[in-house]
Amino acid sequence: MAVYRPTGEKKHQTRSQARLIGRSAERVLLRERLQRVLQGPSSIVIVQGEAGIGKSRLMAELRQQAEAMQVATLSVPGEVKDRTSRNGRGS
Repeated sequence: MAVYRPTGEKKHQTRSQARLIGRSAERVLLRERLQRVLQGPSSIVIVQGEAGIGKSRLMAELRQQAEAMQVATLSVPGEVKDRTSRNGRGS
């Protein structure tokens, strides 16, 4: 039988601290949009998808980049109420 002795508290990473894997195309697109904000007017980015696919983590990465560039961000959760059209507005 193995006996273990605790050596300290395990530090858990939050999603925003974990390494982002994949999503190269999305990251490039978001970086381009961020660069555009520096050159002109404000912009809105809507990220949507099924639960658990990494939307929050992707946005955390974008927020970190924006903060490093001194660009203000605002994140608000939401959900589509009408799925009859691509933009969620209905007919």
